[in-house]
Amino acid sequence: MRQFGLPQPKGYYAEQAGKGHFSAAELTHLGGTGSVFPDLGSLLDRVYFAKAERDRVKQQAGDLERWLQNEISKLKTKLKKLKKEQLQAEKRDELQLAGELIMANIYRIEKGMKSIEVDNYYTGGKMTIQLDPRKSPVDNSQWYFSRYQKAKTALVKTQEQIDKTGQDIRYFETLLQQVEHAGLSDIEEIRDELAEEGFMKARKNSKKKKPSKPAAETYVSSSGTRISVGKNNKQNDYVTFKLASKSDIWLHTKDIPGSHVVIHDSEPDEPTILEAASIAAYFSKARGSSSVPVDYTEVRQVKKPNGAKPGFVIYFEQKTVYVTPDEELVMELKNRKAE
Repeated sequence: MRQFGLPQPKGYYAEQAGKGHFSAAELTHLGGTGSVFPDLGSLLDRVYFAKAERDRVKQQAGDLERWLQNEISKLKTKLKKLKKEQLQAEKRDELQLAGELIMANIYRIEKGMKSIEVDNYYTGGKMTIQLDPRKSPVDNSQWYFSRYQKAKTALVKTQEQIDKTGQDIRYFETLLQQVEHAGLSDIEEIRDELAEEGFMKARKNSKKKKPSKPAAETYVSSSGTRISVGKNNKQNDYVTFKLASKSDIWLHTKDIPGSHVVIHDSEPDEPTILEAASIAAYFSKARGSSSVPVDYTEVRQVKKPNGAKPGFVIYFEQKTVYVTPDEELVMELKNRKAE
């Protein structure tokens, strides 16, 4: 029963390690930034509505999340193996040196010798080189040079595989972050993307749909400026390269998987930049962190390399701001009407 004349207690909500906490008292022991509600009814509505929505998404996305985690684990194991091979291939210089030193001491070597100790003119010390007694001195030298060339080629190929594996890990980690923050329609777009990229088979029971324009989310800053946000890679590419003007301001968390955010203004005021940066930090892997670095630059400075995966870009001439994700602010900006 409501008690007239008495102040109604506020509601407090905060997240820590992915778990939500709510109370009628401030959750100062959790640290970080939480949300404040005008009364307990609003708090409970928010908590249980959000929980119901998360449960629906989790049911739809559970197998996708497990698949992504499994792929990331396999790729990390592969990366360790490749780096071990790289260390072995990096010993190629020793093979080249052995070939050179054999030629420098060819007058001392006779067929049938199993090894020879020579002066290493690079270090000034001694070096023992193993020889094939069936080969001539020249053939022994050529064998070491041949091994050197093979190791050199292997090193290049191994580095290419290391680069590709690292890119795939970052790509799947980005998708995993998107799944954690996704709605039901976002999940389907992520599945479609994985099928299009050849990582996952398209669902047999899924009907062929006509290509539709990605539905980016819209927010409005406190000064009335429209802000667009991509919740997955399809939406990110759409927001950055289709929806935005070249002079608009583009934002993304620095070196952290997250959403593409665009301020539809070439000269936004400082509060708008900080609000958009807070949105970018909130829809990133750093949602639960504080002082998150967010880069911003003009859209014209954002480029998509040839052959790059969806959502992957490079950018230039950026500036960086540091913000702490604030769910209450993000919800407020989402519910604002454009002026």
